[in-house]
Amino acid sequence: MGKPGRKEVEIKFAIDDIRALERRLRQAGFHRVIGRTHEINTLYDLPGGVLRARGELLRIRKYGKRWVLTHKASPQAGSSENGRTAKPNHAASADEPAPVPDGNQTNASSVLSKLTGDHPRPGGAARHKTRLETETEIADGAKLAHILSALGFAPSFRYEKFRSEWTDGRGHVVIDETPIGNLSEIEGSPRWIDQTARALGVHRSQYITANYAGLFFDWKKRTGSPAEEMTFKAVSTGSHGTPASHAARQKGFPGVPVSTTARAKPVGRSRRP
Repeated sequence: MGKPGRKEVEIKFAIDDIRALERRLRQAGFHRVIGRTHEINTLYDLPGGVLRARGELLRIRKYGKRWVLTHKASPQAGSSENGRTAKPNHAASADEPAPVPDGNQTNASSVLSKLTGDHPRPGGAARHKTRLETETEIADGAKLAHILSALGFAPSFRYEKFRSEWTDGRGHVVIDETPIGNLSEIEGSPRWIDQTARALGVHRSQYITANYAGLFFDWKKRTGSPAEEMTFKAVSTGSHGTPASHAARQKGFPGVPVSTTARAKPVGRSRRP
């Protein structure tokens, strides 16, 4: 049996001024390794949401010209204790908002409550989002999608963004321009994540551990958008082909302060570096 994937530890934070964040990154010793690249993601599940119920995610991603297959699970999945396989954690599905940042900040609970309607676990939740991730590059994503369909899987959610990637040699920071707002992800060791966040002017109260599916469906609930997927076309026109209101597209992420580098920027407007 193959070895399990690596442990992925990350946080997100909302941004409005991409250029300001890029300046901060350079000042902190980062350099860009991948320029602004289009990305389309499709999540797959079995009938009845079997993977979601187990807190797992199966995704085909087209990133520029590359295709990548990814499986994510809770850190407990596949681990063993006293020779027994640990049960998956159903409380935090990979297709649903992840736990709230910890209670070190007095407003942490209200931040997540406003963002996703979720609440911290008893005793406080982890400040960072942690998943067991296994991924591999594939030659033809369309053919793999056909294989998954033949095996009984079906698309459950699609989301689109433009992403650029930065590194200082110890971890990664990505900048995502999405149809519902701009976010950044910091991925690395927990201590490095916190150090990098401080260098970028990001407070722990700004940490977001929800995933894009959770953020989208919260945005959809708040705005009343008929969009069924987080793509630029669906969000800008709605599922029925009618233009989405400017106000609805501007609402972003309520209750979550943006980076101190941020200034107002229209949601969905893309810019090449």
